[in-house]
Amino acid sequence: MKAQRLFAGFICSLMFSISTLLAQINVESHWPGGRCQAIALNDEYALATFGSFLYVLRLEDYQEIATLQLPDVVSDITIEASTAYMAARAAGIFVVDLSNPQQPAMVARVGDYTRGVHVDGQHLYGIAYTQGVRVYDISTPAQPMLLGSLDINPIVQDLTVNGDYIYCAGYSAGVAVINQSDPSALHELPGVAGSNSLYHITCSGNRLYASTGPKGSIDIFDISNPAAPELINTFSSDRSIYQMTISGTQMIIDTYSYGLHFLDLTDPDNPVFVEEHQIGTTKGFALSNSHLIAIDEWDGLLLYQFKGGILSPAPAHYELDFASMEMWAVGTTLYIPENDKGMRLIDVSNPAHPIEQENFDVFPSDMLIHKDIAYMVRSNDLYAVDVNDANHPVEITKIELQNYADNLYANSTLLFAWDYLGARTCCIVNISEPRAPTFAGLIEHTHSLQRCAMTQNFLFMLDDVGKIYRADLSDPLHPQLEANPVFADSFSGCWIQDTVGYFTASTGEDDFTLKIYDLSDPLNPVERNELPHSLLSSKPLFYGTYAIGGGFLGQTIFDFSDPYEPLASGFIDISGYTASPVLVGNYLVVLKVIMEQKLSFFNLQNPHKPTQAGVFAPMGKNYAIAANAAAAFVANDLGGLYVLDRQSNELTNLTLAGQIEDVALQGNYAYLAVESEGMRIIDISDGARPQVIGQYKPATNGSVADVAVEGHVACLLGGAYGIKIIDVSEPQHPFELAALPGSWGIQEGGFYKDYLYVCDGSNGIKIIDVKDPANPGSTVVYDTPGYAFDICFNGNYAFLADGQSSLRILDISNPIQPTEINSAEITYATVRAIDFYDHFLIVAAEYSGLYVFDVADPQQITQMGRFYVSENDIIDVSVHEGTLFACDENYGVYTLTADFFTGVDGNANFVNTRTQLLQNFPNPFASQTMIPYILSKSEQVKIDIYNLRGQYIRTLVHTMLEAGSQLTFWDGLDSKGRAVASGLYMCQMKVGNEILKRKMMLVR
Repeated sequence: MKAQRLFAGFICSLMFSISTLLAQINVESHWPGGRCQAIALNDEYALATFGSFLYVLRLEDYQEIATLQLPDVVSDITIEASTAYMAARAAGIFVVDLSNPQQPAMVARVGDYTRGVHVDGQHLYGIAYTQGVRVYDISTPAQPMLLGSLDINPIVQDLTVNGDYIYCAGYSAGVAVINQSDPSALHELPGVAGSNSLYHITCSGNRLYASTGPKGSIDIFDISNPAAPELINTFSSDRSIYQMTISGTQMIIDTYSYGLHFLDLTDPDNPVFVEEHQIGTTKGFALSNSHLIAIDEWDGLLLYQFKGGILSPAPAHYELDFASMEMWAVGTTLYIPENDKGMRLIDVSNPAHPIEQENFDVFPSDMLIHKDIAYMVRSNDLYAVDVNDANHPVEITKIELQNYADNLYANSTLLFAWDYLGARTCCIVNISEPRAPTFAGLIEHTHSLQRCAMTQNFLFMLDDVGKIYRADLSDPLHPQLEANPVFADSFSGCWIQDTVGYFTASTGEDDFTLKIYDLSDPLNPVERNELPHSLLSSKPLFYGTYAIGGGFLGQTIFDFSDPYEPLASGFIDISGYTASPVLVGNYLVVLKVIMEQKLSFFNLQNPHKPTQAGVFAPMGKNYAIAANAAAAFVANDLGGLYVLDRQSNELTNLTLAGQIEDVALQGNYAYLAVESEGMRIIDISDGARPQVIGQYKPATNGSVADVAVEGHVACLLGGAYGIKIIDVSEPQHPFELAALPGSWGIQEGGFYKDYLYVCDGSNGIKIIDVKDPANPGSTVVYDTPGYAFDICFNGNYAFLADGQSSLRILDISNPIQPTEINSAEITYATVRAIDFYDHFLIVAAEYSGLYVFDVADPQQITQMGRFYVSENDIIDVSVHEGTLFACDENYGVYTLTADFFTGVDGNANFVNTRTQLLQNFPNPFASQTMIPYILSKSEQVKIDIYNLRGQYIRTLVHTMLEAGSQLTFWDGLDSKGRAVASGLYMCQMKVGNEILKRKMMLVR
C-alpha cells in the first residue's frame, strides 16, 4: 500500500510543476546554540564547544571558569601550549589565545573550509575534507601562516603526522601518504588500500592504525618505511570503531553506541580487547595525563579521571556502608547519624576525595547550626556542641528539656524544640549566649506542632490539623499564644524568610496553593501573591538569590530576586529517593536512600542548569521553536526553554523536569509538551522572567510529541498520551476534558475551526470533531502518500508537510472530506515542519534548509526563496510579522527576513557577498546529490560535471540567475541519460569570469 501511495505522489508531482522566482532571504541574527561537537584538554583545563559557545572548565574541580561566543559552530579543537585552534567548517580555523584561561580571546581566523585540526611541532594541519590538506607555520602561535596545501583524492577524513610524512584516512581510497619535507611543496606518494573505507587514523612508533567506522575494524600498517605503508593485520570487532587515541600501551576507541573500549597494545600488531565502558552514546572524546572527557550525544560532556591507565568517573557519588535518613552540613563536613552508633563525619571539602573523620557519639533526631555551635536534640536532651573545627566537634553542655523533642528551629536568640507527633508543647530555649543555652519558657497548644517560623517577636505555628497560630514572644518566659488561628484554612507548609511568610494551603489531595504574605507588621499580614504548587511547602536551601526546593525525583531551582514572586528557573533531575539535601560550597549534596545509600554531588555553578558532578551540559539539541512579537522560545533538550530576543540574544533559560518536546504560544502564555511531565503552562508576559503557573500531568505518563492550543482548549499529542484534550480557560488549573487513543507515530497537530487535525505519520491525518471538546465527535482518517509531519491552515486550505520530498495542499471546505488539489516535490528533502504568513508558506526541510513558497493561488505554487547553510538540519520554523525563525537541531536559531515580505530590496546575501560553490550533500552519494551555491549578484551561471580525466559528463545549469541561494541536483547520469561509474567527479561552476570547483564521490 505504501508503494502505491508513493507512486501516486510521483504522478502528482508531474501534474503540477513549481515555478521559481528566487529572491533573497537574509540573516538578521543567529543564536548558535546546540549540542557539544568538539572537546580538547590539557592537564589543567578543558575546552568544549556547544554550538559556537566555547566553555573553559578547570579540571581540578570541574568548574566552568570562562565562556566565549565564537563567530560560528566549531567541529574540532586542538590545544598547543596557550593557544587553541578550532575547525569551524566553512568559517575556516579560529585561533583563540588561552594565556589567561579565565579570559580566552579569539585573535585570528584563517583558511577556508576546515573540518578538523591537528598540531605537530611548529605545524598546524587543516583537514579540509574534499579540499585535501593545508599546512600552517605556527611558530608565531597567534598568526598561522599557510605554508602549503595539497588537494588529494578523494577526500580526507582524518590525518596523523610522523616525521616528514602525513598519513590521511582517505575513506574508500585507503591511506594517502604525503611527503612534507618541504611544506611549501607537498608531494603525494602512492597510497595503500585499506580493508574497508577508512574514517580515523593515528600512529605510534612505526605502526599506523586506521579505523573503518561502522565496519568495526582497525587496519594496522607497518611504516618502518614511512614512504610505503604496508597493511600487516586487521583487528576486528563486533562494534563500530571511530576515534582512536593511544596512551602508552593502551588504545581507547570510540564505538558510538557502546561507549569506549580499551585495547592492549603490548603487541602493537595484535591488539587485545581488555574492557568496555558503556558510558553512553559517544561522539568523540579527549584525553590528557589525568582526565578523559567524552561527548555524549544526549547528555553533554561526561568527565572521568584517567590515572595509571584506569578510567573512573568524576566524583558524582560516594558510597556509604550504613543506612541513614538524615544529613546536615557544617561548613564542608557532613554529619550523618548512623542508627544508635552516633554521628558519622565526612569531610567533602574536595568532593573528589571525601575523607571520613572520627565519629561523634551523639545520635540526634534533629540538629541546627548557630554561630559555630551545633544544637542537637535527642529525646529530652539538648546538646550544645562546638563545631568551630567541624571535623572535631566538642560537646560543651547538655540541658534537659521539659518535653520530648525531635524538631528544632531557631532565630538569633531563641531556640524552639517540639515533638512532631506527640506532645502538644513547645520548649523555648534562650541561646543569646550560644555556649550556655538556658530554658526560657513553654508554649502549650491543643494540637501537636508541625512547623514554626519567627519574624520580629512573633512565632507562627502550624499544627497537625492544618491551622496556623501566632504567639507573641516579647517575653519568652511568658509566651502569649492567640486563641484563634491567624490563618484558618487547611495548611501543610509554614516558613518565613526575613519578613516574608510562605504558607502552603491544601484544598485537596493534589491541589495546593502557596500563599505569600508581607509580614512587615506581623499583626497585620498582607497577602501579596498566590502560586499553584506545593514545591515550597518547606523552607528551601538558599543559595544567594536562588533557592533549592524539594520535589519528586529531583529538586527545583527557584529565583528569589523578587521574594513575592519566586520563579522556578531550573531543575536537578535526581533519580531515586533522596533525603536531607545540603549545600557545600558550589555543590548540592543529597543523601540517596532506599536501596542506594550514597551521597550524590550536583554542581550549582550555573544555578539555572545544575548538573551532576562529572557531567557538563549547558545546552543540547534544539527540538522546536515558537515566536511572538517580543521573543523566540526554543525547546532545547539539555538547556530547557531558551528565550531569545529578536536579535537572538538570550534573555533567559528555564530548565524544568523532563525534556521539552514542543512549544505553542497564545497571548501571554507558552504551552510546553514535556516528556513524562505532561503540559506546563508558562507566563511569558515578562520574557526575561518566565514563570511556571500551571501543569497538566495525567496518571498515564511517558513520551509526548506535540502541544497545540486554540482559545480555551489545548491538546497533548503522541506517545503515551495519545490525544488528550485539555481545558486551559484557567491557566493555573488546567484539566482534562477528553482522551482519545493515538498511535506512537503521531507527530504534530492543530486546531482549525471546529476540528482537530492530527498528523499521524504513516497513518495520514486524523480529523476529529471538537465542537464540544469534552465530547469529541467522530474521527475521520485521511491517508496521505507520505509521512504526515505537520499541518497549518489558511482559508479553506490545509498545508501538509508529508515527509520525503512532499508538500501537499488540501481543500478542507468540507472538513471531513479533504481533497488534495496540489502538491510539490522538493527534491531530496524531508518536509518536516511548516508555517503560514499572509500568502506565503514557509517549509523546514531538514538538511535541505528552509523554503518559502507563494501559494496565493494554491493551483500554482511558486518558490520564492531558500535559506541553506552547509550541514544544517532545520527541523522547525516559526514566523511572526514577516520575520522567520528557523530552528536548526545542532546549529541554533536563525532569524531571517525576506525581500518579498517587506517589499524592500536587500543587497546582502545571508552568508556574505562572495559567490560560492558549496559542498554537495550527501557526499559520498549513491543515487542523487544536491549541489548548493550562492550568487553575489545576478549572473550567467554554467555548472558542468567532469570526470578526473577532464572528460565532460553533463551540464546541470546554463542560465541567468538572480543573486542569492541556489540549488541544483545531479542524479549520477551523463548527458545521454546513462549511469556513470562509481568514482570521483568534479563539479565546475562558471560565473562570469570566475570558475569554482568541488569534488564529489559517487559510490554505487
